[in-house]
Amino acid sequence: EDYQFDVDTAIHVCRQAGFYDQALYLADKFAKTDVYLKLKIEDQGDVAAALEYMHRLDDADVSAYLARFGRTCLSALPRETTALLVDVCIKGMDARAAAADDSSHSAAAAAAAAAPSISMRRIQHLFADQPAWLAAFLEQVIARRWQRQGESGEPSAAEDADEKAAWNTLLELYLSGVESPLHDSPRAGRPTPKERALKLLCDPHTRIDWDRAYILCASSGFTEGVAALYEQRGDNAALLGLYIEHDNLPGMRELLDEHGEAQPELYTRALHYLARSPQLVGSEELLAECLATIERRGLMSPLRVLQALGGSDQSGVTLGMVRGYIMRQVGATTRRIEDNRRAIAASTAEHAAHSAKMEALRTKPIVFQSNKCTSCMTLLDLPSVHFLCKHSYHERCLGDVADRCPRCQPENQRLEDQRRAQEATARQHDAFFDKLRRADDGFDVVASWFAKSPFAFAKLVDQ
Repeated sequence: EDYQFDVDTAIHVCRQAGFYDQALYLADKFAKTDVYLKLKIEDQGDVAAALEYMHRLDDADVSAYLARFGRTCLSALPRETTALLVDVCIKGMDARAAAADDSSHSAAAAAAAAAPSISMRRIQHLFADQPAWLAAFLEQVIARRWQRQGESGEPSAAEDADEKAAWNTLLELYLSGVESPLHDSPRAGRPTPKERALKLLCDPHTRIDWDRAYILCASSGFTEGVAALYEQRGDNAALLGLYIEHDNLPGMRELLDEHGEAQPELYTRALHYLARSPQLVGSEELLAECLATIERRGLMSPLRVLQALGGSDQSGVTLGMVRGYIMRQVGATTRRIEDNRRAIAASTAEHAAHSAKMEALRTKPIVFQSNKCTSCMTLLDLPSVHFLCKHSYHERCLGDVADRCPRCQPENQRLEDQRRAQEATARQHDAFFDKLRRADDGFDVVASWFAKSPFAFAKLVDQ
């Protein structure tokens, strides 16, 4: 106990002479941790003892020594070193989170926040030649830290960056075909790295950077991953383009069933594609389904459908493929024409009758032959009021309203309100052009607006 020598010199001399046990004894006795780990790892190659020794140290010291000796330890004992790295990282994150949540800002909390700990992003270089164990490390940290139940509170900027880096790196490892050695299940029933990557992309709780994930999936040819990313963003047009590029008819069918009604332009692209690719197995069935859905929901006019099917020189659609659709549309159009003709004939007759009545009111005398009051149905006596609609009333039955026929007033008021609404519509140019842009059949919109006379500028004259 009473020594008269320099400890560092004594350890150095023992180490140079090969007396490692004596050097380890002195390093342990006088807390020369750095020297002790050097002797164990570099001189004796006893990595297991060095890791066991690290377990007894403070987390801050362990972080520093793992950053220094971690790569050597991983090369010798990857499983045990990975487990120690996971424990230290989790403890460091928990300490920082607890310090951030401590509203009292006690000395212990400040010390915990200031204590150095291993950062997720700063230790990945230790796994430079151990990608499989890096995947195992990331999986364990994510499972223990960011997939806990009941985790609450806003993460700090450092932890948020660590989490995103962990998810992104794990995705990149999966897409590279790397698999964790900790998966002990039989290979036949074990998910492949690509399946694990797809599960990450489809999980709404992962914090993966979309742009980076897209570049990784596209560069590695992972079509399922690119589709999952498009679905996350709701970019159905890009998703349909991906299905078209890879001739994925089942994916196209599912996409059209789910989003075709809200985005009818998807059917237009699908029809163009099917017109160019009639040789694909199942394309004729999908074409028939598309046409039936468009017809049932009224998503596109027949003219737009025919243009989509035959508007290209590369179209391979035959008449037999669309014969049923064309016949149904021709029949429906014929019936609509006949209905319009009958409506035109009825309107023409009604117009002629009203014109004749107006001409008679202007040029011929009106004979009032009614001898009963239209209101009380008793014999008329003076004073009485006769209207041009041939309704007659006692003056006392009219009350204060003596200038309008009570019987015809509701219908006249309805026509007057309709006319005023048409006058107001004539000034709503933006509404007309907006409806014209959104309509499949622009001529139908113009014809319907002309039928309501919105462009007439005749004004009602109050009596």
